[in-house]
Amino acid sequence: MNRDEIRKIACECHPSVFTSVDICEKLYCELFESFAEDIGFKVCVAMGSHGPAGALVRKIAEATPVIKGMKIVKTGSLSHNMDVVNAEYERLGIARISHGGMWESAMYMVSNPEFVNPGKLKNAVPGSYEKYMIKTHGAHTVPNYDEIKKVSLEFGERLVQTTAERIAADALEALAGME
Repeated sequence: MNRDEIRKIACECHPSVFTSVDICEKLYCELFESFAEDIGFKVCVAMGSHGPAGALVRKIAEATPVIKGMKIVKTGSLSHNMDVVNAEYERLGIARISHGGMWESAMYMVSNPEFVNPGKLKNAVPGSYEKYMIKTHGAHTVPNYDEIKKVSLEFGERLVQTTAERIAADALEALAGME
């Protein structure tokens, strides 16, 4: 499926702004250079939190781990907490991590608890977004509503705290390595 076909399908379900990976990569590199040269950052934590952004951050950091004297610490939405997610899924008997699933809902719940109400999922059925995901990426990318119903604020707080502590430790280690 090419970019125009994906754009057509995606725009049928929700408004979106599409930009090429090449443009994003140039923008990220420009920002990294500005952080290093103009602001004087020694370390930058680059988090590609979803989909292609995570892969792009990894690609840039692996190709150029130090830009203009600034170390890039790469991270993604699961890179510093997968063990916590897997343990909770095992405890709850959830077979696999799904896109937009319980762990993402739990993390979102921490910052916006008023917008996460698993009780409303009781009769949830796939809508246009899910149909788009199935068509473009496969059925495995559709949120599992039975999984999301098990979301808890406590799990989200544990995930956010663990992730923040581990990213901070990596940033401090990178900074110590720069001196």
